[in-house]
Amino acid sequence: MSGAFSCAENKWSAVEVAGTNIKEVVRLPKNIDWIKIKNEYINSNISYRKLADKHSISFSTLEKTARKEKWNDLRKKQCDKIATEVRLKTAEKIVEAEVDRVANIINLSDKISEKISRAIEQVDKILVDGEIVDVGLIDTYRLRQLVQSLKDVKDIVKNDSDKTDLKRLDAVLEQIGGNI
Repeated sequence: MSGAFSCAENKWSAVEVAGTNIKEVVRLPKNIDWIKIKNEYINSNISYRKLADKHSISFSTLEKTARKEKWNDLRKKQCDKIATEVRLKTAEKIVEAEVDRVANIINLSDKISEKISRAIEQVDKILVDGEIVDVGLIDTYRLRQLVQSLKDVKDIVKNDSDKTDLKRLDAVLEQIGGNI
């Protein structure tokens, strides 16, 4: 605002209209916190009319001030900024959940691998009267179960897994005689 002057006791202001020699005299309302009003407009969905009513300002005064300071543009930028932040935070939450899920799958597959290793060591042994006896014969049914369990674990870890894979890992672990 060039060429502006004001009379503090009457709250009158003369403002030079941009690009002309015309001066506009406007009565400014007393004690208006324009920064607060501007921030309220930019950070909410309130209309100019409701904002003017709320702060006891004439609609035209508020509208002129808002237009001059480009409040609509500022509101749009603020909305875009908030939308971007929401998208980023949502993506972070999704990534965190996915990392936790994959860690669970890896943890379960490690437990299954340990159980399978122990089962392979004992595939030719049987329990007789409370003692483990090496019979030298391989239980082919048990061996097939172990091989299938290994394939299931490999498929689950290799593929883009989902929540049903955790249930499959539990089933595999149960099948080979373990629990988590």
